[in-house]
Amino acid sequence: MSFYSNLKDIYIDATQLMQEKDSSGKIVYLLKKLSFVVLCLLYLIDKCGFRAIISCNIDVKIGLPQEMSDFLSIHNMLIFIGAYFIYFLLYIPIIRIIAVKIKTRWDKDIFPVCFTVEDVFEIFFWGTILLKTVQDFLQCLKGNNVMQGMNLWIYVFIAISASLRFISKLYIQNKNRWYHNTIRYTNFLDSDGKRIAKDDSVVYRNRIYEIYNNKGIWYLSDSHIGRNIKLEDAVMDNEGKLRIYFFNMERRKEDNKV
Repeated sequence: MSFYSNLKDIYIDATQLMQEKDSSGKIVYLLKKLSFVVLCLLYLIDKCGFRAIISCNIDVKIGLPQEMSDFLSIHNMLIFIGAYFIYFLLYIPIIRIIAVKIKTRWDKDIFPVCFTVEDVFEIFFWGTILLKTVQDFLQCLKGNNVMQGMNLWIYVFIAISASLRFISKLYIQNKNRWYHNTIRYTNFLDSDGKRIAKDDSVVYRNRIYEIYNNKGIWYLSDSHIGRNIKLEDAVMDNEGKLRIYFFNMERRKEDNKV
């Protein structure tokens, strides 16, 4: 019963992951993270003396099928990594330029096809990298020295990819933190109780307005109607329901279920 429950939980989690927005990006991120974790375990076992202890006390007979081991040979893996660099440096920029030209000249939108190809390639590549680290991990448990030769280039690639992802995430977090620290606010709140910033756009009576300051007085500006409204008056107008405007406000939501 416990085994069935675990399988059921895995199935539910996998289904939810596939139905979420940007599921492919999350899958790629998960594969990268798992590859790095296995690499760290591999390093600990191989370089910290755990391999001798494990090999003396545990007889590891688990291994990948021979066909898969042949597919994950060092020669093939280096070809995959080379193809990955070509994909990033050449394929993505060129194919998107071609997609834009096709869209503007013949009004044919091939971006969904391009994005699908990119997602499939990313998932396949990082899935292969994960299988390679698992294979080397099993070989290490059997007493084989895998952290040598050309394998080191693959491990360096995994470590650099994981480090860049981590640094990128830190940069985005610090950038967002700095942005929120530099926001300057007016003395007014919208109908939801959120303080209105000086650079905000607002929605008032179902119309989007920019706000600006003129001689210490804040106004709503809309060039289409040719008149300005005092922000103070709009805030006091309960029927107008003044709200801070966000880019995705009331936009049609993507249907993520497939």
